Amino acid sequence: MELKIFVVRREIGANEGALNELEDLKDALAIMFGGLTIIQDCQGIWHDSAKRSIENDYPVDIWLIYTDFKERTIKKALEPYLPKIKALTLQKTQLYTINHKAFFL
Repeated sequence: MELKIFVVRREIGANEGALNELEDLKDALAIMFGGLTIIQDCQGIWHDSAKRSIENDYPVDIWLIYTDFKERTIKKALEPYLPKIKALTLQKTQLYTINHKAFFL
């Protein structure tokens, strides 16, 4: 299975505490799944319907993981991590995909 976690770093800036916590979460996921690849500094854009404008999320890192876990097991394994990533990155929604199927927290 292919797992991608989209980590929007735009709101973090130089917040060293948040950056360190994200590093710890990344390391914990690498240990759990046996490794991960970081695709750095991607540009994400999204439509803000309230403002009726296109907004920019940059930088975005994609944490890419390949695993033999089943979809249900992946979701269960991510339960303690995704809310923390969402909170640290100050996002309203946390996106992740499993085999290209999108899920939002």
